[in-house]
Amino acid sequence: IIVDGEIIGYLSSLRSEREQDPEADLRLSLAAAFVGLHMIRRQTTKEVRHRLSGELINDLLGGRRDESIMSRIRRLGYDLAPPFFVVVLTWQQRRWEKTTIRPTAKMVMGSTAGIVSRQYPEALIGEKDGFVLFALSVDDEQEVTEVANRVVAAVQDTFSGTTASVCVSRRCTQIWDMEAA
Repeated sequence: IIVDGEIIGYLSSLRSEREQDPEADLRLSLAAAFVGLHMIRRQTTKEVRHRLSGELINDLLGGRRDESIMSRIRRLGYDLAPPFFVVVLTWQQRRWEKTTIRPTAKMVMGSTAGIVSRQYPEALIGEKDGFVLFALSVDDEQEVTEVANRVVAAVQDTFSGTTASVCVSRRCTQIWDMEAA
């Protein structure tokens, strides 16, 4: 299965070379097209959600205070019910070698999202100015710190030669506290 010139998977038919079945070949081709279209749709949805999350984070951190922000939070399915905590993740390459992958914000955000969204699917996760941020609607600072530490460990394990650190905000009791956090 090829999407945008990249092989994303394989479909195979188990039969001998002597067996000719044009209908099976057609079904296999249609299945490959369906899977390819489904993968494109998922990727597009992911990219749009990422862009909208980034715009939302920019507005929240930029001090925009209007009801449209609350509406966007609900529409995007994020849970920012108070109390919540904001975690800011930063990273730095310790050394540069030809074999070392230099992580971009998008790569680090993907790694962060994988860890955070497994336990908190409604968490707001985004990137701003080279930092990755996520907001967790929980009341236990220790729980947030444990998640943040798992993210740091994953980033450092995934991207060799990278040092990561986090800052956990004070408890936010209203959405506008995110700006100060």
